[in-house]
Amino acid sequence: MSIRGSATDLLRRLKSLFPRRWTSDTAPVRDAVFGGIGDSLAWLYAQQQTVKAGTRRAGTIGYLLDIDAWGFFQGRILRRAGEADAAWRKRYTDEIFRPRATRAAIDKAVYDLTGKHPIIVDPWNPNDTAAYRYSYYGQAKYGSLGLPYQFFVTAYRPCPPGIPNIAGYRSGYYGAPTTSYISLSQITSPVPDSEIYATIARTAAAGVVSWTRIQ
Repeated sequence: MSIRGSATDLLRRLKSLFPRRWTSDTAPVRDAVFGGIGDSLAWLYAQQQTVKAGTRRAGTIGYLLDIDAWGFFQGRILRRAGEADAAWRKRYTDEIFRPRATRAAIDKAVYDLTGKHPIIVDPWNPNDTAAYRYSYYGQAKYGSLGLPYQFFVTAYRPCPPGIPNIAGYRSGYYGAPTTSYISLSQITSPVPDSEIYATIARTAAAGVVSWTRIQ
């Protein structure tokens, strides 16, 4: 039993519409012509099914996911290299409904991006700063009323995947991957610093200043 909409199924349908008395059961020329038409119709049917599924975000796949995301974000958020449909769909759907402006929203946005909670310090918030004569070494910093509408964020890069085909220290052996000295510049983070900065900027409230450092 051929699959509905497949080239084989459509070839069978075309042959069933052709008068039997015009050709014998074995007709290679007819089957070649109808086979080419069937291939084209199968491709159109597959496209129609893809577009039909794409009328709802939950069923959208492939390039239609990228078109849908572009309609919302105009290129501000793009699919990462090798990112699967399910992960990409969840990431940009979360971004559509993401809370904004609050401290908790910034914490969640950075955590969703990097997998690590940032340190957020508001110089006007007593919970982030020390009271006069009640600070203790290494645990708190003085706040300042001279820094209105400003806050400080320390974000952490996600753990890099390492460098392919380079073995760890003392782990190289005959036939194993190459052992080599490397520099940090050779390690590429899955999330660039620019994306962390942009995420904080578009999540923070308008009119405030976010002083951000990334470690």
